[in-house]
Amino acid sequence: MITGKCHFCGGTIERDRVTFRDECDHCGRPLHACVQCRHYAPGKPHDCNEPNIEPVYDKEAANRCDWFQFGGSTDRALSRSDADRLLQELLKKGG
Repeated sequence: MITGKCHFCGGTIERDRVTFRDECDHCGRPLHACVQCRHYAPGKPHDCNEPNIEPVYDKEAANRCDWFQFGGSTDRALSRSDADRLLQELLKKGG
């Protein structure tokens, strides 16, 4: 059983599985979208922890990514180490 929260509305999601056509029972937004995935990692290449994915450009739209795993969380805060790494990358590009 998959249990989590919708990224868009925070509604509780309980499913046996999430397919690319599934929508949130509360807000109707797609569940099989990058922002709903446990691999979603803003700032990483293609905003994903999986290195060999095909790019998905609309992170909030339903997609058919084979790596998708429902993450079920509205908390997408960066860890301190990720934030520091991103800051260093930005400073290198700027100077």
